Amino acid sequence: MDEHVRSQRTEKAARRIIELLELDLKGLTVYTELGSGNYAWTPIIAALADADKVYAFARTSRYGTVEENVQNLDKITRSLELEDVRSKIEVVTDRLGKHVASADIITNSGLLRPIDGQMIGLMKSTAVVPLMYETWEFRRPDIDLKECASKGIPVLGTKETAPPLDMMRYGGFLMSKLMFECGLEVHMDRILVVGKGRLATNIARFLSSNGIRFHHHRSGPTGQLDFGDWDAIVVAEFDDDDVVIGPGGVIDPHQLAKQNRSVQIIQICGTIDEPLIRKLGLSLHPDQTRPGFMTASADFLGPKATIELNAAGLKVGEIMSRYRKEHDYEETMALSMKHEIVDGW
Repeated sequence: MDEHVRSQRTEKAARRIIELLELDLKGLTVYTELGSGNYAWTPIIAALADADKVYAFARTSRYGTVEENVQNLDKITRSLELEDVRSKIEVVTDRLGKHVASADIITNSGLLRPIDGQMIGLMKSTAVVPLMYETWEFRRPDIDLKECASKGIPVLGTKETAPPLDMMRYGGFLMSKLMFECGLEVHMDRILVVGKGRLATNIARFLSSNGIRFHHHRSGPTGQLDFGDWDAIVVAEFDDDDVVIGPGGVIDPHQLAKQNRSVQIIQICGTIDEPLIRKLGLSLHPDQTRPGFMTASADFLGPKATIELNAAGLKVGEIMSRYRKEHDYEETMALSMKHEIVDGW
């Protein structure tokens, strides 16, 4: 696809979600990341939502260099004639610079983490930190919650299923794209879905609505389940760390290899014994698995999911910030959690 057309479509999606969320950052300063690919749009969204100032922290990562990410930001805004938007965004490379002290909203974005005691010490007492994801996904090293509470800085999550969002509905399409990459067609395939949370449930609903033959295994060992007829096993355990495929897990990989060596394992999330699976000659996709993380997110499908979720995270930041300027820490937490899009602890 032509890059300019892609940018036009992405801008349309950004403006649409800003309108749907009624995201209004006027009078607020936002400190977020300047990431690569679709994550270049997070500071753009904040500026489009009329933030007074947007600090976009950039650092080189495995996804891209500082120079590449800045060039991408400039290319997007120049192509779309968003010079006024670009003028609000200041790219910074010092994570703990003076801009931290002036920010009303500090997003818990990947490049900014960890939000530790040193960073929190620089924040003003009325600052807020939106997680940009649901609170159950919180990883302790990301943010020093105790230090935030001690300073009166609210930290709350983004409810990904609250209207107008429904991020879990991307699950079926994500599974399909991963299967397509393996040469499977989905249609007329037989698919075993393993997982008891919302992601697995939504994948099962997707398969059911499309008339695809599948079985949804929610919990416990598969027991006498015959693996011989499955074309794919989709691991989508989002809610706990129980072993899905491995010794003592839901699926015994030795039994699986014995009954169906041609089966394709699609791991979206969940604990598996990857070395043993590969040793047994079973096919696993994607190639790289990360314990505690999804192997592929909705961002893998295109920009809309990333833009929707990050805009929603900024909305949570807006809600908390408006309250924090008028109320103390405890009341801000209580009032913010009354909003459907805000995910509490």
